[in-house]
Amino acid sequence: MKLRVFALLGLLLLAGCAGLSVRHLPSNPWKNEASQRLEMRYLAFQYQVIPVGNQLGIVAEAYPVIDKLPDWASWYGEIALSVYVSDEWGRVLAFRDVTLVPRPLKREAGLPMEVTLDLGTNRYQPLFVSFGYRLVLTDAQPGTPAGRRVLVSEKALEK
Repeated sequence: MKLRVFALLGLLLLAGCAGLSVRHLPSNPWKNEASQRLEMRYLAFQYQVIPVGNQLGIVAEAYPVIDKLPDWASWYGEIALSVYVSDEWGRVLAFRDVTLVPRPLKREAGLPMEVTLDLGTNRYQPLFVSFGYRLVLTDAQPGTPAGRRVLVSEKALEK
């Protein structure tokens, strides 16, 4: 009997700890239809939240933070962008990942991102927007021998 109680308590504890957290990432309070900016270590996101019926859309562009990138980086070898909507404690309520094709790293050009999220009843509480990314920066076009590569990443953490 005691073993079953401990097993049940263990399962409840694991369930309570499951999920994603963005407490460590910069975030902005949710604002409908207002242009906002969120700067991270290697990318800065310019975005707008747009209500779409019962869902919410986020249109964003991610711009490289020029002074943080290596001078030799000329290509995005891999591009994975994420948008997170969280509560006031940083618990992720909804998220969407976007993968883009490799492309030249143009220091003045943004990486486009457009997602739709369904928050259900969570949309009636204070919400916050955060972004994440995983980039592989290279000095050569994909498919050619690259001399240098570096991975830069900031993402939600599993708790």
